[in-house]
Amino acid sequence: MLPLLAAGAHASLDVSFVPTEAVAAREALAWAQVGPADTVYELGCGDGRVAAEALELGASVVCVERDPELAAEALRRFQASSHSERARVLTADLFEV
Repeated sequence: MLPLLAAGAHASLDVSFVPTEAVAAREALAWAQVGPADTVYELGCGDGRVAAEALELGASVVCVERDPELAAEALRRFQASSHSERARVLTADLFEV
């Protein structure tokens, strides 16, 4: 199993949120052949844009976001969707999940 961080590296708590464009998310999910049989884990999900695209493809999603405001925004995004039963949002540090 590969370590999450290289020896001597430290997880940064100073990472800014940069939204992923929907077209980039769709292309990445298509490349990964994501579909109804999959569960997508998005670590550092921000506002849940990539996960929302995965939901549209039929996948289940588990989002991990340490910023409570962004996690709440992701949760609102999923609750507004007709696929909310397949989405879960964890407010936590991805290095501790």
